[in-house]
Amino acid sequence: MTDPIVAVLPFALGAMISPFVLTVQALILIGPNHPKARGWFYTLGCAAFTMLYIVVVYLGFRQLPLGQGTPSPVLRGVELALAIVFIVLAIRAFIRKKPAGSEHQSRVKQMVTDAKSPAFFVVGLAVMAVDLSSLLIIIPGVRVVQETQAAFALQVIALLVVLFFTLLPALVPVGLATLFGRKADAFLQRLNHWVNAHTKLISAGICLILAAFLLWGALK
Repeated sequence: MTDPIVAVLPFALGAMISPFVLTVQALILIGPNHPKARGWFYTLGCAAFTMLYIVVVYLGFRQLPLGQGTPSPVLRGVELALAIVFIVLAIRAFIRKKPAGSEHQSRVKQMVTDAKSPAFFVVGLAVMAVDLSSLLIIIPGVRVVQETQAAFALQVIALLVVLFFTLLPALVPVGLATLFGRKADAFLQRLNHWVNAHTKLISAGICLILAAFLLWGALK
């Protein structure tokens, strides 16, 4: 029996790579009013949506047959379909004139000025709902956990690993801001500027890496 934590780790690392979640958190934390409180509400919103999403995917896959010792045709089909989606997204990222997510970022900048802190819980929900790369890579990750046929407690731990890694782009900046206060602002501003300057390349690169990984899993 395969260890579900080992099996799901590549998918968890893939779900962790989320420039949009990171950029929004950086914008929140360099804002003028209660940045740390807003940042934690945002992180909680991201966590709530991701947790609910993982549960829904897990329960959905429970209705499908498991593979016996090797990945099932269902898992191979999911990986192949998602690989094609990521290739399309990579091409789209290269040909877009405006960087992906720029429209969302402009709305977030307005909210950073106007919204009250608890409203950032909703921002977290909304940002995770449109974080397509993370949401897609979680799907085969959940299926891999199920196909290990490990004890339910071990599967839960593996899914919590996925949740933790997916939330790191939101958790790390707010953790730094909480520990170092305004001393972290300069770093967050540089990080935000760098991510914005390279959004197209980052997005396309992530999609191509994830597509290659999924193709390898589907065809091996």
